[in-house]
Amino acid sequence: MSSFLALPRPVLVMSAERAVRQLLGHLLRQEGYACAAVSDGDEAFEEIARGRPLVALLDMRRGGDDDLLFLGLLRKRHPSLGAIILLPGKAMVVHGRTEHVIDHDPVQELPDLPSMEQLRNAIDWIATQTHLATFKPATGTA
Repeated sequence: MSSFLALPRPVLVMSAERAVRQLLGHLLRQEGYACAAVSDGDEAFEEIARGRPLVALLDMRRGGDDDLLFLGLLRKRHPSLGAIILLPGKAMVVHGRTEHVIDHDPVQELPDLPSMEQLRNAIDWIATQTHLATFKPATGTA
C-alpha cells in the first residue's frame, strides 16, 4: 500500500551495512517510496546536495563517534530535514525541535528493525510536519 504523502523526493537510507541498505531500500520501494541508499555521512551529504530527500533514515545501531558527528552536522546544516534514526530496539523520529521514540515490536520478523507500518507512519508524520511548516503564517512585525 502506497502512502498518500509519498512524494517524488526520495527517502535517503544511510547504513554502513550493504545488506541493511538493500533491505530497507527494497521495503521502501515496495511501499511506493523512491529511495537513495548511501554507506556513510560523506555520501549522504553529497546525495542531499543533489536533491533534498523527503526524510533521512539513518542506521545507527552499531553506534560510534562518526554516527553522532554526522547526526550533529546533519541537524546543523539541514535543521528542517526530518530523520528517522534506527537505534538498538528503538527508532527516534526527529523533525525540527520535535522528537519521539518508537519501540520495536520484538515479535515481528525483523526484531532489530521497526515494522514497515511504523516506518510508513514516521515518514508520513515527517512529511506532514514539512508541509505544515510551509503553510505557517509569517511572524514578526511589518
